[in-house]
Amino acid sequence: MATVKELKATARPKSGKGAARAERRAGRVPGVIYGDNQPPVTISVDDRDLRQRILAGRFLTT
Repeated sequence: MATVKELKATARPKSGKGAARAERRAGRVPGVIYGDNQPPVTISVDDRDLRQRILAGRFLTT
């Protein structure tokens, strides 16, 4: 049975290349959530947490 793991993300007030680079310098991974007929939401995720989830395996499988 599949389980859903939560990944904490924070909303970013600014978008664009400069804001994304600032997030990376701060140790965060910038991203955008699209869909459900809603406007896009810019987010950032802690780099360390994301790497741990990916390296643990089965992160990208459905």
